[in-house]
Amino acid sequence: RLLWLLYPALLQSAQLERVLPYFRVYTLAKGDSLLLAFKPTASTAMAGSEVADTCLQLLVAEYVRRVAAEKEDEDAAWAQLQERGQAVGSRLAERYTADRPLFQDTLGVITFLCKDFWVDVFRKNVDKLRTNRKGIYELQDQRFRLLRHISPTGSSSDKNLNLYLAFPCGVIKGVLRALGVECSVRGEIIAVPHCAFLVSIDGVVAPTGAP
Repeated sequence: RLLWLLYPALLQSAQLERVLPYFRVYTLAKGDSLLLAFKPTASTAMAGSEVADTCLQLLVAEYVRRVAAEKEDEDAAWAQLQERGQAVGSRLAERYTADRPLFQDTLGVITFLCKDFWVDVFRKNVDKLRTNRKGIYELQDQRFRLLRHISPTGSSSDKNLNLYLAFPCGVIKGVLRALGVECSVRGEIIAVPHCAFLVSIDGVVAPTGAP
């Protein structure tokens, strides 16, 4: 019940604020705010992590449903969710790399995304990174944090299923763009909660099934 009481306030928040000890709310464009990163204290790490994960999954799911209901078609909903994710990704990239030396190449940026960033935001490393060495990268997460609340047996009946990847696709794009890598990102659900993100560096056409 606390989640539903907080949700309207989260969407109307005018600035970055802490609403619970276990998570932060990041303000996005047009007055919308969305829960993204959690920092439990050492004394509450176990309980805080579990609460944070559940809140994050349910809040993002509700945000997806809200946008899907407001938009006329899936493409418009996808565009809005990805735009919000990109704004958040850009801010997080600036925060996480403020004290790091500059990356030497695109591979260094991708490696940072798959390890340091993924662990901090999605609580684990990317399970598999593949590349064709021509500007196409595939990132696979076998237990993606934002899909763990979806039942594998009932996922096929959720008409908004693909939209759950729009926001994280935007986050990935925002991080990479902030670090100087222009790209496009698309997501694919392999089998809930297993998914893949295909990153195509600008100027490179990704063939079907790449890499």
